[in-house]
Amino acid sequence: MTGPAAPFPLAFSMAFQPIVDLETGMIAGHEALVRGSSGELAHTILGALSATDRPVFDHASRVKAIALAATLGLATRLSININAGAIADPDASLDATLAACMAHGITPDRLTFELVEDGRVFDRGFMQALIGAHRRHGIRTALDNFGAGFAGLGHLFDLCPDIVKLDMALVRGIDRDRQKRERLAAIVEACRGGFDLSAEGVESAGEFAVLRDLGVGFAQGYLIAKPAFERLVAEAELPDLAAPAAAEAA
Repeated sequence: MTGPAAPFPLAFSMAFQPIVDLETGMIAGHEALVRGSSGELAHTILGALSATDRPVFDHASRVKAIALAATLGLATRLSININAGAIADPDASLDATLAACMAHGITPDRLTFELVEDGRVFDRGFMQALIGAHRRHGIRTALDNFGAGFAGLGHLFDLCPDIVKLDMALVRGIDRDRQKRERLAAIVEACRGGFDLSAEGVESAGEFAVLRDLGVGFAQGYLIAKPAFERLVAEAELPDLAAPAAAEAA
């Protein structure tokens, strides 16, 4: 298969949430998040998908994210969620993506594909082929929700993605939970020099401080900015996070 057989039948759009570099405090990228055409949350679209819809939607959501981000003047990286279970051929799955990049002036090396977890991510041969296909075009691959359902560090080293995204369950309250801090410190040490680490679901200055101090590179969450429907959040809108509150001992 070289692309979707037909247009995706449901109207949908995107919101964009900034991802900041914890060292500089500057926006390093924006994650595109599926929304209904009037801003409804993603479940209004994702919940309506049948198994046969998913490959078509996978193509359509990539194209929508790239086209809308370009229209909004994206000057950073763009992260897009993809579903490994909707992909039959890793190389062919990029046809519509690369065409959209060419049409809208966003080079593939500015893209990050975040792999939404399903059973396919544990298919070692398929995942290595998928990440390899991305890498040949300069596209970075992130494994999402690490610390929740993904198998452990051994799985990461088998696949060698570019980015590991820490699940919000690990991030939430980490400034008040010594065991979470120790677990994250071990993950940071294991990934040092191999993978970039990014955290999602950051909601407090204490969480932000722990992530930064332990060496996590990037973060996003309501503390920084909520997803903005059909627009890009500007750096001038971000709170001052240069010196967030120190973490509490626990």
